[in-house]
Amino acid sequence: MSSNGVLDAIDCEKELSINILSKMKTKLPFNNYEAMHLECMSGEDVLIDTKENDWVQIDGIEFNESIKGIEVEASTLKPTEIEIYISYNQKIGECVIDSTKSWNNFKRFSAPIQKVNGIQTICFKFKGLKNSVGRLANVKSFKFLRR
Repeated sequence: MSSNGVLDAIDCEKELSINILSKMKTKLPFNNYEAMHLECMSGEDVLIDTKENDWVQIDGIEFNESIKGIEVEASTLKPTEIEIYISYNQKIGECVIDSTKSWNNFKRFSAPIQKVNGIQTICFKFKGLKNSVGRLANVKSFKFLRR
């Protein structure tokens, strides 16, 4: 944090653990059922109970031209897609999360994203695939990948 109380930009090449959500200004919307939330699993914060159209926002991610993709550490019983947006409405990619056969069996999934530069607000939106409904995925971390 700078001397004037403003959070420094976050280097996009650093793994973004989900516990960053409890330390930053973020938005964790919820639906009429059970809200997605952070829960400690095996000593690590995990975003759980994500549902169709839930989204997470992280402000102040600093991008450079070397970024080519994203890696998501997640678990699910249902095929899920995480759409990645900048500036709230510009979709830069999507990452498909295949079934890991257990809510506690986390795996890493990666996908390409469009070239992005500068300090950005990033939104991750959850979508069910193949008619998936209800709880979609648990997420431990996001990491942007170099070219």
